[in-house]
Amino acid sequence: MDIKETTVIDKTTGEVLDSTAEIIKYKKVTEDSFISVYLNDMSGLMNIKNQTELRILAWMWKLSTYPDNEFPGNCVILGDLLMDKIEKDLNIKRQTIRNTVAHLVKTKVLIKDNQHRSTYYLNPEYFFKGKVQDLPKVRKVILQYDIDNQTNK
Repeated sequence: MDIKETTVIDKTTGEVLDSTAEIIKYKKVTEDSFISVYLNDMSGLMNIKNQTELRILAWMWKLSTYPDNEFPGNCVILGDLLMDKIEKDLNIKRQTIRNTVAHLVKTKVLIKDNQHRSTYYLNPEYFFKGKVQDLPKVRKVILQYDIDNQTNK
């Protein structure tokens, strides 16, 4: 934290005309604290119909995984512990969370992993958490998974 002091002095009289102090607080954040939104296709955001959906989606952005060698990233596992946390922190009933997640899946904002219970992916066509160079791999893995699931239904 720094303090930036500014004083304005009349050059002819030496009188102090104005004095201000500004507290500057620095916050250290890591790269994985950010999520990218693909601006050329805003339909993912346009499918959000209310504040509850946006709040739950923001939690999923925050808790989504960063890509690594084992997982493509953009993954959120909505198990009981996470559901409890969302329910408590956002003051939203569990059934509302379930309904909201179902709507986000229906509108393709989220992609449900049908092979792993309670596992969802942020649709990489709209959102991405990770390094830009990893985006093509994540898109390929998640979207191919989604296409495969659609053909197996």
